[in-house]
Amino acid sequence: MEIAEELYGKYDIKKANGQPTDPKAQYFVLRLDTDPAARAAMLTYANEVEAVEYGKYDIKKANGQPTDPKAQYFVLRLDTDPAARAAMLTYANEVKTVEPEFAAQIRWWVGECG
Repeated sequence: MEIAEELYGKYDIKKANGQPTDPKAQYFVLRLDTDPAARAAMLTYANEVEAVEYGKYDIKKANGQPTDPKAQYFVLRLDTDPAARAAMLTYANEVKTVEPEFAAQIRWWVGECG
C-alpha cells in the first residue's frame, strides 16, 4: 500500500529551533481546532506520555499556501514514538466510518512504522 498524499506530504515540517529534521522521519500533523478525530488522537497521546512539548515544529503547507494563523497543530513522529502510533490508531478508529480507505491507510502506515 502506498501512503496517500493526505497522510504524508501535505505539510512542510521544520524544527522551530532551526535544527534539521530527520529526512527519514515519518510525521503526521494533527489539526486540533477543527478536527474531532485529531482531538481524540491527542487525548490518546497525552495519556501515553508524561509531558507534551508544544512549539517544537513550524508547520507550513507544502503547496505554498498559508496555514491558518489561528490553527492549532500538533506533530506526531510515528517512526520513533509508540505514543504517536497509538494516537494515530485512535485517529483511524475515529474516521473509519466516514473515510474507511483513509483509516486503512493510517493503520497500514502505523504498522510499517513500528
